[in-house]
Formats: sequence, structure tokens, C-alpha cells
Amino acid sequence: MKKWFRRKNIFIKLLIIGWSSILLIVLPSFLIMSYFLNKTERADRIHTMTDSIIIQMLNARIAEKSFILRDLQNEKFYNSGFSNNLQAHQRFTKNAQEKIGYLIDWRPFNDKNSADRLMQLVKEYSNIFTELVEIYQKIGFKDWGLLGQWRRAIHSVEAQIAGMNRADMQESLLQLRILEKDYLLRGDEKYLQDIRNQITGLRQEVLKIPNPKATKISEDLTAYENAFRKFITLQKKAGRTDEEGLQGQFNKVIARMEMVVDQIMAEGKLEYEKAKHDFRFMSLIIYLLGIAVGSTFYFFFARSVSMKLIALKNGVLRVGMGHLDTKVPVTTKDEIGIVAEAFNNMTVDLKAVTVSKNYVDKIIESMADMLIVVNLEGIIEKVNRATLDLLGYGERELIGKNVEVILNGAETDHIFLDKIIRTKSVHNLETELVGKGTQRISVSLSGSLISDSVGIVCVAQDNTERKRAEEMLRKSAKELRLLSSRILDAQENERKRVARELHDGIGQALTGIKFALENGVRRLKETETAPDFQVLEDIIPLIQATVNETRRIAMGLRPSTLDDIGISETLYWFCRQYENIYKNIRILKLIEVEEDQIPETLKTVIFRVIQESLNNVAKHSGADRVQLSLQQQGHTVKLIVEDNGSGFDSEKSLPQNAAGRGLGLAGMRERIELSGGIFTLETAPEHATRICAVWPIGKG
Repeated sequence: MKKWFRRKNIFIKLLIIGWSSILLIVLPSFLIMSYFLNKTERADRIHTMTDSIIIQMLNARIAEKSFILRDLQNEKFYNSGFSNNLQAHQRFTKNAQEKIGYLIDWRPFNDKNSADRLMQLVKEYSNIFTELVEIYQKIGFKDWGLLGQWRRAIHSVEAQIAGMNRADMQESLLQLRILEKDYLLRGDEKYLQDIRNQITGLRQEVLKIPNPKATKISEDLTAYENAFRKFITLQKKAGRTDEEGLQGQFNKVIARMEMVVDQIMAEGKLEYEKAKHDFRFMSLIIYLLGIAVGSTFYFFFARSVSMKLIALKNGVLRVGMGHLDTKVPVTTKDEIGIVAEAFNNMTVDLKAVTVSKNYVDKIIESMADMLIVVNLEGIIEKVNRATLDLLGYGERELIGKNVEVILNGAETDHIFLDKIIRTKSVHNLETELVGKGTQRISVSLSGSLISDSVGIVCVAQDNTERKRAEEMLRKSAKELRLLSSRILDAQENERKRVARELHDGIGQALTGIKFALENGVRRLKETETAPDFQVLEDIIPLIQATVNETRRIAMGLRPSTLDDIGISETLYWFCRQYENIYKNIRILKLIEVEEDQIPETLKTVIFRVIQESLNNVAKHSGADRVQLSLQQQGHTVKLIVEDNGSGFDSEKSLPQNAAGRGLGLAGMRERIELSGGIFTLETAPEHATRICAVWPIGKG
């Protein structure tokens, strides 16, 4: 028997020992299994019924959430009142009630209280949800229901007041919207009285205006007020938060349902635990007996296998130390015996290839590039001298370590190796290697899979000098950009100087000439024999025109109002001049900035951008309306210029290279980015054009 056992492979041996141990456990287990099943049948039936109820209620809750997330934003629901999710919710709720009824009929008389309470709670849950649905349908969404009435009314008021160009009424309307938002955000009822007072005051201001639109605005305000009041009433009934109104009742009912379900589950669990306790006790005795017998078998078998493996391990270690004549004893015909015999054959073959290995090692050591050999698990098996010299490691510090020690980042460790295994090779990946002391070396990394997938060869070239050259190029580009910024500043300063000299020099000189001529003509006319001074009088209007032209040139080069009264008034002046020239274009202005917080240089940039934008509108867009917005939002200033013109292809009109900069949209972008801002352009053929610029100011 012993000799027969030695000839069998390890799988057969394990199978024999395993089945012997299993039979000692399984056979007695069948005897107690029937006992356990009888005890747990009742508990399983309770759990099955309860789980079915839970599934139906979970489906009802899912339908409820889907209705709130999807159907409340669907116009079809508000028009028809129909919703697939509502039908599904009713169906699942009804199914849950039927299954609760089955549970009530099946459970003993003394255990029916929990199921009865659950039935009452499910009905209450269904009724409250139905009432909430009716409220949601009345409230509406976007342009439907009360919200639709509310928004249409207030938007109509906003549009009509904007057309009347009454800043005071626009401010009152803005204050009304702010109070509305404060109430919706905070829910404080003190805002409701302020809203009513604001509506009354705004209505009185409107009715004072002799304008046919006043009656319409008043009616829209009344419609807005009524819709808003109804919305507040429904909101209070439904509850602003999950703890108030019907929503609070709804959540409390759900919580009580969960408690009752847990109670029913706990009752079934008690019966199950009692049966399980008996089963554990009997099983423990059987398992201990089987484990004791099986452990004895496995001990002797493992000891026999372990001794053979130790002998094989010692032989491998001796070969690794260079003793190629090592042999291991072959005592069995199983897998370990086959491996031992193959090991003995390997040592014979290894002697024949040792010379070739030394030859390859010398080639590897002479390579100028770094070479790293890793196995498929990412463990370093070999490195050459160039790798050790560049990274500063010793050979023993790297061999046997994971390649993550020197590769940097997800792109160049697991993903890099996985890609090589999948595609066989990766070429010229730009990355960094981590040397000893955490210094980083920029390299171009390539790798390929060794034949038969026994490992991966990685070759790296040092890119330090090339990276240094690229850094110098980036620095030069940055300096060139700084120079461009200084040129633009110098250009603006020169314009400012010319404008000042035209104004203070030529303008004052011409004015002096005009006064001198007028004084001379007056004195000559006072003489008794006054000659004809018509020629001199004709010169005076010419001089006055020259003075006006000089002022116009000075304002065109740089408006003096930028330095005198600030950006806001300068933009209002420029828009008036623009509308006088282009009478078919109307500018809607919204300028809200604090002058003392905007740097002087930024004021110039903003003016030039608006000037160029409006000139482009007049020349190219064909628009008849422009919306100009300059607002301060926290620590940023945001500029928006949007027209209703025909648009254009931005990729063709906004060049990205240096040759296209400095003119039109490209020059506008250059000014914005050099001043620290962010420039965006939104346009397309046959669509409106929108230019947006954002600058940081102050502390941010």
C-alpha cells in the first residue's frame, strides 16, 4: 500500500485524504440537516413574505423618487396629470398591501399586531404621497403651473420696465426679486410683508407714469403677487423641508414602516436563531472529529512533501551560487519527483550555456543607455552599469525590488508594464526616473516583451540636456510675452501723452488765437472808420472747428474722463457718442463697479476692449441691439458684450499664431490675457456673438 501511494501524483493523494476527511463530516451532517430545516422553515417563510413586502415598498420608493426627479420636470405630467411612475407607485403599493394581507392571514393570532400596524402605515404612506402629488402638480415647474404664471408675469414686468428706461423702477424691481430670492432661500416670513410692500410701492410708481404700458405692468404685478401667494400657501402645506408639513408626516410614516418591518424580521430571526443554536452544537462535535482525523492525515502528507521541497530548494540555492554539478534525490514518481528529475537535467544543460551568458552580460554592461530587466510582476531582475551610475544605486539595492522604486507615476509603472504585455512594446515614453535620494531624471523610456513572455526589457535615454534646452525656450517665450505687454503699455502711454499735448498745447493755442481775433475785430469795429472785417470774421468759425477737431482727436486717442471721472461715466459717454453715430443700434447698459477697486491700467484695457467690440458690431454683425454688462462680482470684474447679429466662424476670425495678433479679436484677446484676464468668445454663423472677459482684482 505504501509503495502504491508513492507512485500516485499529488492530486490523487490530496483527493484521497480530502475525501476521507469529508466523509467523516458530511455523513453525520445529513442527520442534523433535516432537523435544522424543519426548525427554520417557519422563520424562512416569515423572511420570504417580509422580503417580498420590502421589495414592493422599495420599488414604490424608487417609483416615487423617479416621479420627483423626472416627471416633476415634464410638461406632459402638468398637462395631463398622467405619469408612468405614479401608476407604478400605485401598483407596487397595492401589491405590498396584498402581501401584508397574506402575512396577516398566515401568522398566529398573537403575532398579528405588527402586520396590522404595517398595513395601516402603508395606507397612510399612499394617501400622503397622493396628496403631495396634487400639491406638486399645482405648484408646477419652470413655465408650468403656479411657477409658470409667476415667472411669466414677472418677466413681462421686467421687459416692459426695461423698455421704459426707468432706472428707479428697475432698481425697485431688482429689490423685489432680491426679497423673493431671500424668502425662497431662508423661508423667513418677515420677507413676505417686505415683498407685499415692495409690490404695492412699485405698482404705485408705475401708475404715476403717463404711459399706456402702466396698466399692463400693474396687471402683471397683480398676477405675479397672486401666483406667489398661492405658491407660498401650497409650499407651507407640503413643507419647506423634510421635517415640515406633509413631507415631515411622509418621512415619519416611512420611518415607522421601517421600524415595524424590522420588528417582524426580528420575530422571525428569533425562531431562526433558536434552530441555529441547536444546529451549531451538533455540528461543532462532528466538525471537531472530522478536523482531528483530517489534520492527522494532512500532517504526515505535508511533512513528506515538505522534506522533498526543502531538498529541491537547497539544490536551487547551490546552483544560484555557481555549483552547477548539484543533484537532488528522486524518491517518488509524483510531480515533485518529475521536477527533481527536470532540475538535474537543467544543471547539465546550464553548463553548456554559461559562456554565452557571460558574453551577453559584458554587452549589457558596456551599453551607454540604461537597461532594466523586470519580470511580469514588476520585480527588477537585472540592471546595467549605466543605470546604477545615473540613479546612484548599488546593484543589491535594486535587484529584487519592485520597479515602482524608480518609475514615477501611474503612467510609468503598472499601466506602462500592462501596455507592454498587451501590445508587446512601447517606444519613447517621456517620463522621469527616481534616483537615490529622490532626485528625478528626465528620460525617454522604451520597453518590449521578451520572447515567451518571460520578462520585460526596458531601455531609457537621459533627456536632461534636452529638457534644459526646452526650459530655456519656454523662458524665452515668457520674456517675449512680457516684452509684448510692455510694448502695449508704452503704446497706451504714448497715446495718453499725445492726447494731453493736443489738449493742453494745440487746443489752448487755437483757443488763444480765437480770443485774440475776436478782441481785435471788436476793437476795430469800435473805430469810426471801420473797414470790412468779414474775412477775419470768417476765420473765427474755422478756428473753432479746429479746436473741436483737436478735442475729438484727443478723446479718440484716450478719453480724459478715464482719469478724471472714472470708467463708468466714460462708458456712458462713449455709448452716447456711439448711438449718435450708429442710430440704428441700441445699447442696453448694466454697469455696476466700484471705481476705487479697479486699477487704472485695467480701466484702459476695459475701455479699449469695449471700443473694439462695439466697432466690430457696427462693421460686421448687422445687429440692432447690443447688451453691455460690466459688473463687479466679489474679487473679480466681469465684462460681457453680446449682440443679436449674424455671427461668424470664430476659428477663421481669431488666429492663434503670432502673425494674427494685435488686430481685431486677436488683439482684444491679447490685451485681456496680458492684463491677467480670461477671454472667451461664443459665436457661430447665423447666431448671436457673445464676448466675455473676467479679471481678478484685489485679494482673491
